[in-house]
Amino acid sequence: MPPYKRQHYLPCVYLKNFSADGSRATRISKVWRVDCSRAVSVTVESQCASNYLFSSQNPEKSEEDFGQMENAYGRAMKKIWAGGDPTVFEYFSLILATCDLYARNIVHENQTGREGIHAYELRTTTLINRLILGHFGDDALPLDQIKARVMESWGVRLFRTPGGQIATSDHPALCFNWGKTECIDFILLPLTPTVCAAVFDKRTTRTTGSTLTPRDGTFLFDALATHCNSCLYTCEEPEKGVIAAFETAWQRRKPPRTTTDHEKWALELTTPRADSFSFIRPIDFSVASSPSESSSH
Repeated sequence: MPPYKRQHYLPCVYLKNFSADGSRATRISKVWRVDCSRAVSVTVESQCASNYLFSSQNPEKSEEDFGQMENAYGRAMKKIWAGGDPTVFEYFSLILATCDLYARNIVHENQTGREGIHAYELRTTTLINRLILGHFGDDALPLDQIKARVMESWGVRLFRTPGGQIATSDHPALCFNWGKTECIDFILLPLTPTVCAAVFDKRTTRTTGSTLTPRDGTFLFDALATHCNSCLYTCEEPEKGVIAAFETAWQRRKPPRTTTDHEKWALELTTPRADSFSFIRPIDFSVASSPSESSSH
């Protein structure tokens, strides 16, 4: 196979964290792939990829660009696996990586008439400028302003499971909107079988605590099953009840297809109930939240 021919929309640096190999996982580690009919053990590198998905004209360049984000994400994950506290830069890398995972996914149909990398770049610009920062000007913000505004307005908080494990999917970044604006208010991203990240707009959203309740786990599983392309991933062989729950969510779901053309990116954001999750809430602007509720990196 020519170099860079097979291109991943969900990078191995992300999915390998859901292998039973844990912090020692590599591209050839195994994960369990779960769809509505079965569960099968597969290698990480065999998943979520296609030939020349983003570029056939200059595949090396597109892979190098993705590699910068993936390397930063990998460094942050090493710190999390070790139980350490990521640096400010590593938390910033988590925010950008979460956005990248959402924008890179094949759930977004390319109708630009150009290569996938072009549609991805259009989505990334829209996501960061409009949906994350609320900048609706004609020109995109300079990179230094993007970094400053993200660091000022957005935070990351990690939530761990006191028992049990969480799954992920082939479309793992879950974007939510409280229904008051057109922007994203928070994104949930499973990081490992026991850690989930909340990336959130500190102007609209507050977080509290550090653990996921069983009810949180149920809502998270349902959201992942509803918004995936075709499957979930787990680090251990799932019980039959997990496959049955996935099948139920699959049958009632509305496929999360979006389109990108030269003028717009048409997508729908999920609006949860304010009490859907125990650890995250919309800010009530009439009542100031306490420092313990709003603290984050």
